[in-house]
Amino acid sequence: MPIYVYRCPVHGNFSMLRNIDERNDPPDCPKCRRVAERAVDEEGSDFALKGSGWYRDGYK
Repeated sequence: MPIYVYRCPVHGNFSMLRNIDERNDPPDCPKCRRVAERAVDEEGSDFALKGSGWYRDGYK
């Protein structure tokens, strides 16, 4: 099961391990039980492969 990030309007982001089928179902915040929405990073991620052997255009 993947980990998804959700955003509570009061407490901010929290992560939750959920089935793929449940990913868009709004969960309750674990702290205040308010309905949270899925936090989607619109700018992309900061994921980067570093070290020898990794290239921007592929693996060499």
